[in-house]
Amino acid sequence: MTNTLNSCATLGPGQSIQSSNGEYTLTMEPDGTLVETDSAGDVVFREPAVRPVPGSSCVMQCDGDLQIVTANGRVVWDSRTNVPGSSLVLEDNGQLVIQGPNGAVVATLVAHLLAAVRILQELHEQARTALRSAESLLLRLRPLQSLQNYLEVGPPQGPQPQRGGPAPSQGPARNGSSPEPAKNQTGV
Repeated sequence: MTNTLNSCATLGPGQSIQSSNGEYTLTMEPDGTLVETDSAGDVVFREPAVRPVPGSSCVMQCDGDLQIVTANGRVVWDSRTNVPGSSLVLEDNGQLVIQGPNGAVVATLVAHLLAAVRILQELHEQARTALRSAESLLLRLRPLQSLQNYLEVGPPQGPQPQRGGPAPSQGPARNGSSPEPAKNQTGV
């Protein structure tokens, strides 16, 4: 298998190129995505990142622009390069480069950087999900926090309504002596 998509050539659905050392493979998937994987099967590069069109092909245009084109000719993604006679090369380190006809690198498709950005986007979404879960948990824990405060501090202070039982103590009399015991109706 070759490691190059030559100028004016097409990589159709299900077709691939592979790095010379066999460590990386670039495949035009039937679902319309151009995917580079390493030997472990991990995705290194994927375009278009959103809304692929099934049946699309990867075309190295004669004018040097690498494109993903639908079956009806609509361009879904392009590299925006334009050195006529350029080719796409999958190097042994996994880099996708567009080389001019003299072998000079016209562009490097930053596969590893794009993969890192996508990983960061996934981590960001996971963090947002975890934050929403934590907020939900905190809302459910508020009643327990009130209970914990009650257990640590005790019941609220201040006069409490009497619910039967003996009357509250009147405290010491104004002259410093103890209050007199209550007298019954007969004065005894």
